[in-house]
Amino acid sequence: MDCSNNKMKIAYTFVIADLFHYGHLRLLEMAASVADKVICGLLSDSSSQKISGRLVSGYDERKAVVEAITFVDEVMFQEVQDPTENLKKIHAQYKDNPIVFVHGDKWSKIPGEEYLKSINATFITQTFYPKLSNELVSRRMMESLVPGHGRLETFTPNFAVAGFETFQVSPPRVIISTKARTLQCLKPLLKSADIEESFVFTTGDWQDYAERILSRIQELFASAKVVVRSSSLAEDCLHESKAGLFHSELNVNAGDVESLNLAIGKVINSYGEQCNALDQILVQKQTEDIALSGVLFTADILTEAPFYLINYHEGIDSNQVTSGSHCKLLKIFKYAETIPRKWEPVLTAIKEIELIIPGITLDIEFAVKLNNEVIIFQVRPLAANTYCSGIKESLLGEALSNGLEVVRSNLSPNSLLSDMIFWNPAELIGHQPGNLAYSLFDKLFMQRTWNSGLVPLGYPAIQEPLMIKVLEKPYIKADLALKSLVPTSIDTAYHPRLVAYFLDKLKKYPSLHDKAELYIMFSCYDFNVPERLRELLDYGFSQEEVLEIESALISFTKDLINKSDKLFEALQEKVDKLDTFNSIELEHTGITGSLDACRELGAHPFTTAARMAFVAEAILRSLIAEGVIVEEERMLFMNSIGTVAYEMSCELNDIEQSVLSKNNFMQKYGHLRSGTYDILQPRYDQMSLTKLQGGRHFKHQVLSSDTKQRLDHFLINSPLKISFENFYRFASQFIQAREKYKFIFTRTLSHVLELIRQKGNSLDFDTQKLSVLTLEQVIALDPRNCEAIKKLATAAAEYNRICQHLPLPPLVFGPESLLIQEYPGSNPNFVGTENVDGEVCLINHKDEHKELNGRIIFIESADPGYHWIFSHDIVGLVTKYGGIASHMAICCAELGIPAAIGCGEKFETYKKCQKVGLDCRNKVIEGIRC
Repeated sequence: MDCSNNKMKIAYTFVIADLFHYGHLRLLEMAASVADKVICGLLSDSSSQKISGRLVSGYDERKAVVEAITFVDEVMFQEVQDPTENLKKIHAQYKDNPIVFVHGDKWSKIPGEEYLKSINATFITQTFYPKLSNELVSRRMMESLVPGHGRLETFTPNFAVAGFETFQVSPPRVIISTKARTLQCLKPLLKSADIEESFVFTTGDWQDYAERILSRIQELFASAKVVVRSSSLAEDCLHESKAGLFHSELNVNAGDVESLNLAIGKVINSYGEQCNALDQILVQKQTEDIALSGVLFTADILTEAPFYLINYHEGIDSNQVTSGSHCKLLKIFKYAETIPRKWEPVLTAIKEIELIIPGITLDIEFAVKLNNEVIIFQVRPLAANTYCSGIKESLLGEALSNGLEVVRSNLSPNSLLSDMIFWNPAELIGHQPGNLAYSLFDKLFMQRTWNSGLVPLGYPAIQEPLMIKVLEKPYIKADLALKSLVPTSIDTAYHPRLVAYFLDKLKKYPSLHDKAELYIMFSCYDFNVPERLRELLDYGFSQEEVLEIESALISFTKDLINKSDKLFEALQEKVDKLDTFNSIELEHTGITGSLDACRELGAHPFTTAARMAFVAEAILRSLIAEGVIVEEERMLFMNSIGTVAYEMSCELNDIEQSVLSKNNFMQKYGHLRSGTYDILQPRYDQMSLTKLQGGRHFKHQVLSSDTKQRLDHFLINSPLKISFENFYRFASQFIQAREKYKFIFTRTLSHVLELIRQKGNSLDFDTQKLSVLTLEQVIALDPRNCEAIKKLATAAAEYNRICQHLPLPPLVFGPESLLIQEYPGSNPNFVGTENVDGEVCLINHKDEHKELNGRIIFIESADPGYHWIFSHDIVGLVTKYGGIASHMAICCAELGIPAAIGCGEKFETYKKCQKVGLDCRNKVIEGIRC
């Protein structure tokens, strides 16, 4: 065209054109029909997102499409929705040419209207093409992805619901999956629950009509308390949930304009830079008289198992539930015949909602009032649950029935099962280990060594195995553990009464099951014992009996310390024999012979040394409670000892400084694997060295003379009547021995796993098949029965796969515990007093190349094979499993690394955060960015 023609008409319009369709084409065709030159403004990505939400195409992609349209002569970048700046540029370039502005008929206020009128522009209106609106396209896409969900949303724009008003100045647009829209849809349908009176508006409404909105809120709620909740488009979509990310403000006085303004502002500000004009704010009457509140998932969030998963809080603050803090966890099998009475109203309401919204896992926020009325705060599709196990519910049900029978057959009356009360199998072999790992641990320790290593110290002889397996999960029989740790110096007539007291207290305080030896049992004397013994007076013990028990514990503990040197010599002699065996005979000995040597010369002395080390640590910790020392001094005590963990850290630095060769390092440490009993995990010498690095330098520190004198004075004058020098020798001797003996016997065990792997390879059994066989099946394996054992391996692998998809609690009080699973709130074992924060780094045995420096490391269960993490400059450590005297607790204390060992189910919440704070002094873990 001849741009110099003063009569040439210039048409301007603007589009987003994220998904260019027939409606856009009609708009541009109209512009071309009324002008000689068509300039099309194309909105920036940021403005487009504010208007219509997330974009499919970026600016350059959208521009290329519009430029290809023959009706368009020029595409012009438009920063904001108001086109005035672009119109000024066009008018300056084509000052004498008439300007035509082409726009859709949906605008109540035309953008740039004031300026257009000032230059005498002509306005041309194009009829909106509703068939391909963004909302309708999105709805149809949703319907294709989740049949039935789109239909649920289609009737909501036309739904008039009493007590649920939506602010609007024009006919409503369809909005998919917002908190407010879903509640509006559900309110008239629910019969067994209620939704509080509500008022909804968008951030765009607020920008243009704030005064009218405030006025309407006050008309609806007067001066009642309201909650101002987020209802963002990004909050409740199918494939991503940002639950708890956006702000909700409780206890807002609806009659106070300033308070309302502030609360609404906080919610909108929490949407951040991605705030969309269609993002909503939901104002609801605040629920009063709350007995409990929670979030319920209608299936297991990881496996889709048919369990209701409930995070709940007893009390009025429902916000704690959304954030995941201070909550209890309950899992209820969907088909359980009986459920606790207090949950009946909730599950009745949930099942009704499932009938209304079938075929999709839901995340439902609720409250129960004191009168048992259920209030629904939120219903959304569970974005986190993208996993589908593919396992039929009937197979899960059959496996669960098997588990119920195992519990009925093996659980003693009034007893319970625990995965962390003693020997901590959840930490040492995992939540649901393979059959080979389970049977190796069982043979080395759980059949008899667990007790035979204690009897010489003065504990009772127990002939039964300590561990059983329920649905592939290892549990410890609590009654046996408790019986085995009552010293024989205590009158045996008191033993049954003491064990009954221990069990009762454990049932009353289940969260102490991983700390039972410190807070429930009386397995030795420490300086907390006299105070704890007083509880026996309320349990039928007389004052004389309590004093007698205390005296027996003192005598027992003094005897342990007095005979510790001779005992250590005998243990060391055995372990030295195993060390020699590892150096000379190991390569020429088979699986059975190596395991026998490992058990008798390694596992047995380790059991004894571990018990002696625990006694030392119990005494040391009790000195803090007595005010003799502080936690920092306990850390110095541990740091001064020097275990194999410290040696390894030093030798890693020696490699970096070329003082030690990598080959020499591997000769000493190459047998370690991240999963001591797991054949699937490679040894250090089978991995690259990328995960091992020097650079973190640890220095041994010593207690001050003043601290030593203070300890010496207290200990000599205590019932134990021991000098600090003798106590330090006793403690350091056995803490070092425990870690050293473990290091030596794991060399033997690691070699056994290699022998098993080699045997399997020769018979076409890979490590995956071997991992699901029992030790007895592996030993029996030969060319004659290969095919039969392969079938057993296939069946075992399938059963293990099914069981992996069933949630299992840490404590089992009876068969009903598998159907109604209470998860006690865990109190982690904090190490140190530092307050640190850092990015979360979740690792497992495969993570050789992750960046660990400057991070807080998360490991589900950390055995000695994970010691390589300490070669990095980590900020802290968090584990799901682990006791107060676990390997990682000892290492962190010795190396001065802040840690939270044994967080239980809270681990699952914290590991999802981008960043956490670890305040060891105040014993708090806090998600900073979750």
